[in-house]
Amino acid sequence: MVIMKSTRFVISCLTILSIAFTATANEFVVKLNPYSSKTTTTSFKTNKSLVYFSSLVEKQSQPVNITDNLAVIGLSSTGEPLFTDFVQNPLIIRAESFSPITGFIESSERITKASASLIINNAPLSTKTFLIFFPEYINKKWTWSLLGEYPAQRTSSVSEPTQSSSVTKIIDHGPSDNRVDIVFVAEGYTSSEISRFKDDLKPITSGFFAESPIDNYQKSFNVWAVESISTESGAGYSYPKNTQFRSYFNCYNIVRLLCVDTQRVKSYVSERLPSVARDLIIVVVNSTEYGGSGGSVATMSLHDSAVDLALHEAGHTFGLLADEYDYGSCNAGPTSEANVTYYPSGNKWSHWMGVDKAVDVFEGAKYCQRGMYRPTTNSLMRSLGRPFQSVNSEQLIRRVYDYVSPIDSITLQTLQWSFIVIKNKHFR
Repeated sequence: MVIMKSTRFVISCLTILSIAFTATANEFVVKLNPYSSKTTTTSFKTNKSLVYFSSLVEKQSQPVNITDNLAVIGLSSTGEPLFTDFVQNPLIIRAESFSPITGFIESSERITKASASLIINNAPLSTKTFLIFFPEYINKKWTWSLLGEYPAQRTSSVSEPTQSSSVTKIIDHGPSDNRVDIVFVAEGYTSSEISRFKDDLKPITSGFFAESPIDNYQKSFNVWAVESISTESGAGYSYPKNTQFRSYFNCYNIVRLLCVDTQRVKSYVSERLPSVARDLIIVVVNSTEYGGSGGSVATMSLHDSAVDLALHEAGHTFGLLADEYDYGSCNAGPTSEANVTYYPSGNKWSHWMGVDKAVDVFEGAKYCQRGMYRPTTNSLMRSLGRPFQSVNSEQLIRRVYDYVSPIDSITLQTLQWSFIVIKNKHFR
């Protein structure tokens, strides 16, 4: 007879694994002037950097909106490449005027400012200089040309949001280093008007998050309200009023172009929020006149159609999407953006053909009536009041995942294993 006696041993194994997304406060500023290059770099250094840059471009998983960006390479004291990035060109203002009645484009211009400050985030502290490249359209193709070599100057950017009543996180879905943070900045509000700024933001944020595909990814976004107080109310016309950010309509003699002092805005926001908490900055001007602008800092008014205009500009700045209308200065050729192509096959979005009946190949896109193609007859990147449509939505979702990991942190709880040890006793 065999009797089995069991003895239970409990082995506890406590393993905690945390994945934390920590932000670096390495922020640099470069003063840019498009008309006076500060090039001092040697051809050897430039060529070596371009090889490094080209290899990274080939590995780039997302398209880059070349025409709106600058390419940056950070160099060590010995000229070794340490860092590369594509950044929004602060010299460019997108002056797009849409009809508030029909939603169709009425005029489109790209304006180059005389000077601007370029903010570069997360470069290593050992970076000594930056090579800045700008896009040029040469022989029917885009290429990167050297603007100049600039010293790496640190900014006084804060590492944590300032505990101030002027800054409110009105939508909080998680840590800023793992979310897309939209910052709405008040402009043209007097001390007696600023109390309604957050109320003015309610229809704006509702409009943003009602739009597909953003509506399904709301928890990937945070929203900040940054108050500022102005001496005068509203915005000027043709010249600024006495407001915090010097806003005015009819900027560059374009009636609906609403301009602000972008460097003043960036400085104001950077004193209150860290770089990880200001992915998209939109200045909300206290005026019901219709207007806005795009660029490194977008502007919008309180007009009912301004939300659509701001979404269109977010499609550029955040989504890296091209304009799909055929009005403007045409440069037909290969493109980097996901929603326009030079090739009539529409190979960029061929995976949508036969899946979404609205997706095909339509001639007329990116300011060209001929020789450039878009994926749908109409979308928000062509006229206001339209949905983004499938191809643009896919690109916006990809961009969300460029900023946001689906996992904020991982913690493995205490694990227990139980073993039964069997002792055999034999009886004769």
